[in-house]
Amino acid sequence: MAAGHDTHDAYVHGHMDISQHEQTYRGFMAACKWLSLHVLVLVLFFTLWFCVDGIGLFWSLVASVIAGVLGVFFVRFFFPPPGKGGH
Repeated sequence: MAAGHDTHDAYVHGHMDISQHEQTYRGFMAACKWLSLHVLVLVLFFTLWFCVDGIGLFWSLVASVIAGVLGVFFVRFFFPPPGKGGH
């Protein structure tokens, strides 16, 4: 098929520069963490505002802000970004 192309012989496992792959992985994981927190807070806000009688806009907003602050603390301190050496 591919006569004269010995690409498998030239490949050495573990000797490829993967720094861009690691940066992409870290960025993707950070985006997933923060976007999921935003979605959680928005779902909480709209659920409290529209589905719970007597709560109203103000208390839904207060509860969502409190949940957002707690979520930022939780994500920042319990789910740190992966380091340079590992995943």
